[in-house]
Amino acid sequence: MLINEIAKLEIKQSENKGVLKSLISKEEKQLGKIIILVKFAEKIDQGDHLAKRIINEAKYSYYESPTDNPETALENTLQKVNFLISHIVKEEGKEWLTHLSMLIAVTKDAQIHFSKVGFIRAFL
Repeated sequence: MLINEIAKLEIKQSENKGVLKSLISKEEKQLGKIIILVKFAEKIDQGDHLAKRIINEAKYSYYESPTDNPETALENTLQKVNFLISHIVKEEGKEWLTHLSMLIAVTKDAQIHFSKVGFIRAFL
């Protein structure tokens, strides 16, 4: 399933710094929007590819969730992203994890739910 995006932002810092990838999905009738930020504090091999894999898994898992409750769908999405990360660790090793910061937020109507890891801060 292809999800249309209303905004996509890519910010690359200087060559010695990390990379930030983000996605804000189009509003979906059942589950609202998902907002995903993945940042690597340091430039790492395959960082761009790893960030895209995480974003794609989160986006797909959220909108393919069997529930129409955004909070439950987010919890299911986080489980699948964690499973993907464990799979990537088996493939690539775990060194890259120390540089990872991530925020996944969902919003529908007047509700917002989010989860974060690493050095990202979220303020309401």
